[in-house]
Amino acid sequence: MSEQTMSEQRIFRNAKLADGSPVDFFVTGGRFGSIVPAGKAPPADFAAVAPGIIDPTIIDLDGQLVVPAFVEGHIHLDTSFYGDAWRPHIPCTNGFDVRERVAFQARNLAAAAPMAERAKNQLELCVGNGSLAMRSHVMVDASVGLSHVETILAVREKYRDLIDIQLVAFPQSGILSSPGTAELLDEALKLGCDLVGGLDPASFDRDVNGHLDVVFALAQKHGAGVDIHLHDGGALGLFQVEEIAARTRTLGMAGHVAVSHAYGLGDIPPDALAKAGAMLAAAGVAIMT
Repeated sequence: MSEQTMSEQRIFRNAKLADGSPVDFFVTGGRFGSIVPAGKAPPADFAAVAPGIIDPTIIDLDGQLVVPAFVEGHIHLDTSFYGDAWRPHIPCTNGFDVRERVAFQARNLAAAAPMAERAKNQLELCVGNGSLAMRSHVMVDASVGLSHVETILAVREKYRDLIDIQLVAFPQSGILSSPGTAELLDEALKLGCDLVGGLDPASFDRDVNGHLDVVFALAQKHGAGVDIHLHDGGALGLFQVEEIAARTRTLGMAGHVAVSHAYGLGDIPPDALAKAGAMLAAAGVAIMT
């Protein structure tokens, strides 16, 4: 083992795991090598201290809790305004309306700082607070084409040594109601997006089967996962959740499909919610609240 590698060794003593166990961590080259009960001797593969060799740095955590890194499961790096000029919230004119919110967002984006700068600010906030894995939705539609995807792919590459990022090609303006979007989603997956997204198949595109046909066909074509935004409430929202679960079962995609928000599950009675939960678990569909 070289002296340079020796100098990169760290011992974190007196950490506490989630079950309360006191442990020491032995780290070489920035990677955890061993976890042993507090006070035990270093493992055999951890270099012994000898004359002329740089001692490992020893850090006493004094009983602080150590847990796996956090996962930021739903974020939009391209439309994050963190670190930018503050702008007041604009309320919808007649209750929550996705199309109106998209229009407000477009207005704010036109006056915002460069996307790469805002994404960097958001990433550094997340990493600095312990998130080392992330799923970000990235807008794909006729108005922006693939420009958002290309920018965020470059940002992901820059931060690849700090955080693992999955990208969802997100049809912010719908699919069927936004001509050319299906083709753009296909290209976004070719460029490097990991999942294909969707948006309110019933209320936005007014064609549940047509919308889901495109999403799941692209997922099958590229071996990609699925993560669909679903804001529709009540029975309409539940119906779409059921349709997504049915396709997941039919296509053998358990563990590769998620529904984001799923507001409708918050509107239904407890017994219906319990049935929906059992159905989702059986289908292997995740919910990102």
